Amino acid sequence: MKMELNKNKMALALDIGTRSVVGLLGSLEEQKLVVHHSVVVFHENRAMFDGQIHDIEEVAKVIRKVKEKLESECGYELKEATIAAAGRALLTESVTVDLGLGHLQDVKWSHIQQIELKALQEAERQLEKSNAGDLRYFCVGHSIIQYYLDGTLIKNPLNHKGEMLSVHLIATFLPKLVVDSLYASVTGAGLEVDYMTLEPIAAIEVAVPENARLLNIALVDIGAGTSDIAITKDGSIHAYAMTDVAGDELTEYLAREKMLDFDSAESIKCQISITEKLDYEDILGIRHEELSEELIETITPAMKSVATQISESILKHNGKTPSAVFLIGGGSRMKGLPKMISQALELPEERVSVRNISTIQQLLYHPQDPIGPEGITPIGILKKALLKRHSDFIEITVNGRPIKLFQTRKLCIRDGLAALQYDPHLLIPKRGESVYITVNGEKREYYGEYGDPAIITKNQKKASLETELLNGDKVMIQPATTGPSAHVMLYDILNDDYQDKTLKHNGNFTETNCRLSNGDEISYKTLNHTVENADEITEKEDKDLLKDNKVIPSNDSNSQENIIEIKYNGNPLTITTEKESLIFVDLFDYIDFDRSEVQGELILRHNGQPAEYISPIKTMDEVWIYWA
Repeated sequence: MKMELNKNKMALALDIGTRSVVGLLGSLEEQKLVVHHSVVVFHENRAMFDGQIHDIEEVAKVIRKVKEKLESECGYELKEATIAAAGRALLTESVTVDLGLGHLQDVKWSHIQQIELKALQEAERQLEKSNAGDLRYFCVGHSIIQYYLDGTLIKNPLNHKGEMLSVHLIATFLPKLVVDSLYASVTGAGLEVDYMTLEPIAAIEVAVPENARLLNIALVDIGAGTSDIAITKDGSIHAYAMTDVAGDELTEYLAREKMLDFDSAESIKCQISITEKLDYEDILGIRHEELSEELIETITPAMKSVATQISESILKHNGKTPSAVFLIGGGSRMKGLPKMISQALELPEERVSVRNISTIQQLLYHPQDPIGPEGITPIGILKKALLKRHSDFIEITVNGRPIKLFQTRKLCIRDGLAALQYDPHLLIPKRGESVYITVNGEKREYYGEYGDPAIITKNQKKASLETELLNGDKVMIQPATTGPSAHVMLYDILNDDYQDKTLKHNGNFTETNCRLSNGDEISYKTLNHTVENADEITEKEDKDLLKDNKVIPSNDSNSQENIIEIKYNGNPLTITTEKESLIFVDLFDYIDFDRSEVQGELILRHNGQPAEYISPIKTMDEVWIYWA
């Protein structure tokens, strides 16, 4: 019964690494982080390289084993998990934004949320400007560097009075490919992702207490495929970085030097630091016995390379040698590596230390199996899960399909459609087929009518692409339709002064009340004109006006073109048309805009509001049409 009561307080954290998957099940009890169960399962095959998943099914199998073992220990089904991405292809954006509060206003929690959201939106804009490639990025975490109130540094502005609130934060982004592969692996194991962060963000949560972040400390998580770096300074997190050299470099070097397969080399590497002598067999079947010190000497060049690249990354992002370096992760166990990093950074050897879970404050660790520096990151992921769970994601449905979205900014329906890769062409009504008629030798096009625009609803109420999305919303999209084909009657194309007896339809005399079909030919003469006046006839007919998708004859004295002057994407645009009026969707006939291929999200704005396809267009209107 007790387990049932605690069930809703539990969180599952998964550390999906290059060599293994660690699963922790824990809770927060009286301000303490309690780890109840721990499971480690190693990959049987190399399904991940440098922190990137290459074989989703293989990784899903390992996660499923972790899930099943934890379920057997805790006694109930696990449905959701918190995960963290390695810093592979990590991009960071540092931004500072301001929020006006008014005259000496109390800072409310809503103000803090608003300014953080504003800062994340600015970080996304900066990222889009600096990265013009095809890769799509997700924000996977952010850290507050400092708050300021009226220009003064303040740790927590909540309930203080002021007029201008400012925040400086670092937002971290990963390519969609990295995020998608993690999601696919977790869902393939029968779990849902309820929170996602970045490994260095999670690790620093527990490895460097907030009261120690005044010091300039570099935290390095040396895994199998990547080494993730987080740097603290002046009380906050200053920078994140990553190098794609880590424990696997040592394994591969040892395998080459000693003629070993990868798994054997990995096993030997893991025992070097805890055993004096090792027996092993190479791929030729020859048995060897060597001292651990000799094997360490063998891989020293590889260790120096790893130490150098980690140190160079620290110096690049910190601008100088830090006060201290904390090493975590399985790779930090390698004997001699901390000393090499201290030498590369010109730090005293005691300033580079390996952190174990014994250094984590307010931690109760119940599992029997011992866990070392490789346990720091999964415990950090668990803490993030318990403190922040569900806050960074919303789950919606679009046409019945469930979608999870990162809530790093205000989300609207177009974000949901973008995540679903919904074809924007389905939102725009199309004209029906045109009818081409030849009149006195001149070929004319008579347009079909527009169909109805897409119908968008949220929770069964009318909505638009800009309607805000909240957790649990149900969005339905009814695609736009194609309108009826052109309907052209003979009397629609005739002037009042045509000669009835000369009227021919496809070479035959006819009446005016017949419907015309595509490709028909009409010929006639006007009163007091002969065949020799054909040029004049054509000139007059060119002035016919299009009304309700039909050509209506006009008198020369009253015939005039309609001129509409608007702003299109910020630039003046003069539209000269024979139509009496235009609607928004007509603009595509007058602008150079390629709709033949989807190039992102189609953004349509009309006078600062989401565009309605049938809205009238008037002089002085402002419209924006572009792919985002």
